[in-house]
Amino acid sequence: MTLRVLFVAFGDEQTASTRYRILNYLPYLSFETRVDLRKDRHFTEFSKVDKPAYTTYLLLSALVYDIIYIQKLLLPSRFVTILNRFCKVIYDFDDAIYTSAPWEQTDTSNRTRMLNEMLKAASTVITGSPILTEYARDYTDNIHTLPTSVPRDEYTKARLEEHRTDDTVILGWIGNPENLWYLEQRENVISELLETYPEVELHVVTAGNEQVPFEKRVGKDVFYQEWSLDEELALVSEFDIAIRPLTDDEWTRGKGGYTSVVQCLAMGVPVVASPVGMLSSIVEDGSNGYCPADDSEWFDCLSDLIENRKRRERFAESAVESIEENHFWTDQRAEELRSILSSPQ
Repeated sequence: MTLRVLFVAFGDEQTASTRYRILNYLPYLSFETRVDLRKDRHFTEFSKVDKPAYTTYLLLSALVYDIIYIQKLLLPSRFVTILNRFCKVIYDFDDAIYTSAPWEQTDTSNRTRMLNEMLKAASTVITGSPILTEYARDYTDNIHTLPTSVPRDEYTKARLEEHRTDDTVILGWIGNPENLWYLEQRENVISELLETYPEVELHVVTAGNEQVPFEKRVGKDVFYQEWSLDEELALVSEFDIAIRPLTDDEWTRGKGGYTSVVQCLAMGVPVVASPVGMLSSIVEDGSNGYCPADDSEWFDCLSDLIENRKRRERFAESAVESIEENHFWTDQRAEELRSILSSPQ
């Protein structure tokens, strides 16, 4: 009998976690599936009318589906316990939602409480990183680690298309607008590099028009490019070196796969990234990129790749190989997800 799975998440295909952790897997799952997308991240944000309507919908769904797979959405634990009587409830999260980003002044106590209760109530928990798995282990024993992956065919096709051949060396950063805060922390050393190497440009790919870091250099050697799902890979393919500066804190250590870094490696772009959380293993220092710890190391590592085209090319080959070796292709991880979904527990 074919398993029936209802996936519940927030956002749409533009939402990275929904796209990479649910939608991209659907072609590889030999199950009957349906996806229900919410605009709210947490049940507490639902309207007074929406709360009873949605709980009724999920209760009815529990009578029809074998599994309700909830991605990051936080629901009341008592309600999840009731759902578990009728079907298996799987909870998936890929961010350290028990804390907050360093630029936020947010009280996360209520969110943390809901998360912890959710972890206890779910039949199975899936996380995006080993650190999240360790956190969840305090609340459940049935837990799996499934880092975020990218679709092989789409990336291979984009990587093999013709690209520019000029002598400009492009440093590239891609991410959500709020993550520009991290880029701003390395603005001084990157500006120094731009002054030292006139052939270098910085391309910042993000959604929206908020230009915060490098404001005085925009249009000279720093260029903001509007992110879109259709143009994403074409923009990344222009990078010669990808950069991902981060601070080392509870929020960044818990990230589940660092999707933008995996994207760049899968496109054959060497990555220079801070040695934080999973990045220390995704970016193999001296093989597919570098992991500098301070401004001095950032300058030296980027200078090395700027000045050495052959090293960049060698790192680029290793980057794609590392995606294969570490199972960051969606078709590879789909086998693990199928096994988890098929498990009787």
